[in-house]
Amino acid sequence: MGEVSDEALREDEERAETIRYIVDDVARQIRDGGVTEAEARDLVGRVRFGMTRMISDQMATYDLIYGARFERLIRQFIRGEP
Repeated sequence: MGEVSDEALREDEERAETIRYIVDDVARQIRDGGVTEAEARDLVGRVRFGMTRMISDQMATYDLIYGARFERLIRQFIRGEP
């Protein structure tokens, strides 16, 4: 079996950090209430589109984790649902 290079591991770590930063920023904007539902959905859609360029082979996982997170935040902080 081949080993994963240190460079490949660093690239994966950097990509994961970038994803966390972007997702956390959008989540913060939704939580802070400074966006409408339409604006929040636009942000979420833009982030998802960007992710298709970064992690196209992992979009199902992205949707499961972050899609659900964004939906919950929109329901809770914009719609005011429990």
